[in-house]
Amino acid sequence: MFTFQSPTNARGAALGCAATLALLLLFSPAVQSQVLYGSITGNVRDPNGASIAGATVTITNNETNLSRDAVTDESGNYTFTTVPAGTYTVKVNHAGFKSFARTDVPVTINNVTRVDVTLEIGTVTETVTVTTDTAQLQTDTAEVKGELNNRAGESARATRQELPALVRDAAGVHDHG
Repeated sequence: MFTFQSPTNARGAALGCAATLALLLLFSPAVQSQVLYGSITGNVRDPNGASIAGATVTITNNETNLSRDAVTDESGNYTFTTVPAGTYTVKVNHAGFKSFARTDVPVTINNVTRVDVTLEIGTVTETVTVTTDTAQLQTDTAEVKGELNNRAGESARATRQELPALVRDAAGVHDHG
């Protein structure tokens, strides 16, 4: 049997479905907890430990060559939020000081990468470059995190290990049960 639905009723039903879907997505814990960016923060000081206000900080993504600028506040602090994951170069410039550059700064999803800088007195034509390849200790939050990479997943499949066991065995996870 064929049932005819008027355009007004069809439009109302479609709007109702769209509103319900929007509410489900809005209040879904999985959607709220996903953070697709990291951030870079730090402090700029002179050799005596005094804060340098007004220094220009530039971050450049090493893969895409896209860059963003910020200026330090009166306490010498700067922050870049919503930074896509990748490897960055952080440069700091201020009149009367040598330029500073740190290469290979890793930014990962849902993490804060801290790059504190001490500028040396000199002219802007001189640059101090610091290359880093060690993991940075995250001191801006008390969270303990770990990442499960493809190798861990392949290993788990090969040994038929379940996901809860992978999470339980991660560094910093304690079973209180």
